[in-house]
Amino acid sequence: MHVDVEPWTLAEWPTQAGSLAAAYADLIEACVAALPGMAVEIDVVPWLFDEWPAQARRALRAASSVTVLAYRDRAGQILRFAAPAIAEAHALGRPFRIGVETMPVGPGVPSRTTFADDGPAVLRRELASVDDALSGDPWYRGIAVHHWATWRALG
Repeated sequence: MHVDVEPWTLAEWPTQAGSLAAAYADLIEACVAALPGMAVEIDVVPWLFDEWPAQARRALRAASSVTVLAYRDRAGQILRFAAPAIAEAHALGRPFRIGVETMPVGPGVPSRTTFADDGPAVLRRELASVDDALSGDPWYRGIAVHHWATWRALG
């Protein structure tokens, strides 16, 4: 099961981040407890491990694997942004995917976070670079693309 719950996107996050981060970890633990024997993959933003490390580690410890939402549009930036979450995945022995964004630029989707305004050649080149850079990592499980329709439109 893939759990795509992102409390950091809520309007309340800036003022209630601590309680929302704890509720996120509680939710992941509850999902895992309710589904014994089922693999549970979670989504997480890399900076959560810097700002709310205990809660982020709790969620990752409970999960079977993680998709690191490394929403940047250049391989080097993706790898640098994802580094804290990748390090935690390694420390806990959790497989990980790298998540990238293809939604159009707009409110909440800055140009540097999405491939939508870069075109298919840039998307393929940069994702191939990420894949090459991580290909020797035994915990790496590939790339996850956010938003099917916009990814398909990029061709």
